[in-house]
Parts: sequence; C-alpha cells; structure tokens
Amino acid sequence: MALNKFEWRGIDGSGFQYGFYHEGDQLYRIDIALPGKGLGDPHKGQGYKLYVDGNEIGTKGTLKEAVAFLEKYFDRGLHRPRERASLADKLASIAGLKPKGRGR
Repeated sequence: MALNKFEWRGIDGSGFQYGFYHEGDQLYRIDIALPGKGLGDPHKGQGYKLYVDGNEIGTKGTLKEAVAFLEKYFDRGLHRPRERASLADKLASIAGLKPKGRGR
C-alpha cells in the first residue's frame, strides 16, 4: 500500500486552494491559485496556477485539469531534486553515446 497521498486543507484569504502531498516522511506544500477567489481578485483571468513548495510548476484552464496535472507531476517524481549532469554527460548525450560509468 502506497503512503503517498494528497491532503487538501481549504482556501486561504489570498485565493489559493492549499494542501500537502505526503510521500513517506516527506511533506510538500501544494497551492492552486483560484481565479477570482482572493481579496481583490488577484488571479482573475490567469487560469489555475499551480505551485509546489512555492515554485510555480504550471497553469491549467480548469480545477479538474489542475488536480490531474498535480497527480501526474507527483507520480512521475518531478517534485524530487535531480542530480546535476556533468558537462561530459551532456556532450555524450548530444553525441548519442553512453556516459562512462553510468551503466546505461
């Protein structure tokens, strides 16, 4: 049984649907800017902007699309930090070669 789950908390005064994504013992803050819901309608006409730990990751036209995008985003592991590739790895990738010592 997977320990990963979404926990939605509600809408804050700035017009964000907010909650958390639990992955084992890790916790990620999720925010969806709701057009026309904040004080003074700060998000009106901008679509549903998506944020993970304060970083914007995309925009969708409907709330249903926004939630589906977040599910795919976490399922694919895009929220995890990536290992930075060396210049040699990048050049090998461009040339179509396997990087040394990576076993790919």
